[in-house]
Amino acid sequence: MKHIPTGRPLYSGFFSKLAIGTWRRPRDPSTYLQLDLDVEPVLAYLKVLSARHQRSFSITHVFGKVLGLCMARYPELNLILRGTTLRRRQGVSVFFSDLTRAKGRSDLFGISISDPEKKTLLALADEHDEKVRAIRCGHDEELTRAHRMLACLPSLFRKSALACLEWVMYRCNISLNNLGLPRDRFGSVMITSLGAFGMPLVFPPLFPFSRCGIIVSIGKIELRPWIVSGRVVPRKLVSLGITVDHRLLHGAYGAKPIRFIKHVFKNPSLYF
Repeated sequence: MKHIPTGRPLYSGFFSKLAIGTWRRPRDPSTYLQLDLDVEPVLAYLKVLSARHQRSFSITHVFGKVLGLCMARYPELNLILRGTTLRRRQGVSVFFSDLTRAKGRSDLFGISISDPEKKTLLALADEHDEKVRAIRCGHDEELTRAHRMLACLPSLFRKSALACLEWVMYRCNISLNNLGLPRDRFGSVMITSLGAFGMPLVFPPLFPFSRCGIIVSIGKIELRPWIVSGRVVPRKLVSLGITVDHRLLHGAYGAKPIRFIKHVFKNPSLYF
C-alpha cells in the first residue's frame, strides 16, 4: 500500500525543472508576521518624558521595554531549544543590534539588556546608550575578546569551530565566560531598527548561532491612512517585521501578546 496515493507524473516546464533541480526540500522554520502600530500616543508621551528628564528617547528604547514586558507577561514565548528539547529561560533579556563604522568599514554588533521589564524607560535608555557608546569606542571587553578569538581562526576551520562552540554553549549548556565569551549574549528576543535607514518593513532572518527564536525589525515611522473611530485619518504608523522560529512558537501563542502590545501603545503612560 502506498503511503500517499498519487496519479501520473505531471509535465514539468523549464522553470519547474530548474527549481526542482536547484532547491532542496524546505528546512527553514521561519514564520513571518507584520504588525502595524499607531505610534502617535507613544511619541506624544515621549515628548513629556524628554522634557521631564532632559534627554531624548527613541522608539527603539520603547520596543526594548515593551518586548521585555511581553516576555515576562507571557513566559511561554521565552523559550530556547537545546538539542531537541524545549526549555523555558529563567530570565528575560533583549538584544539590540546596531551598526558601527570605523576606518571606512561598517560592521554589525549588538548589546544585551537583562530584565528590561523591571527597569524604567529612563534606566533602560541610559543603559542602552552607554553600552552602545562603549562598543563604538572599543571599550566592550567581552565583544573585543570574542572578535579577537574569531579573527585568530583560519577561515577554513571557522565553520567547524563555531559548530563546536554552539554545541558546548547551547547543547551542553556550559558557559565559556572564563574564555572571554559572553553568556547568552543574544537573549530572549532580538531587535533591529532598520527604520533609521529609511526601510519601511523588513523581515530579518533567524540567526541560528544565537538560539534566539524571535527577531523584531522596527521600520520607518511614516504618515499613513488609519481608521480611528470609524473614520480614515492620517496617523504616524510603524510596521514591525517579526520572524519567529516555528519550532518554538505557534500562531496560537501570538494572539494575546499582540493584543498586549497594541494596548501598551494606546496607553503608554500606564507602562513607561
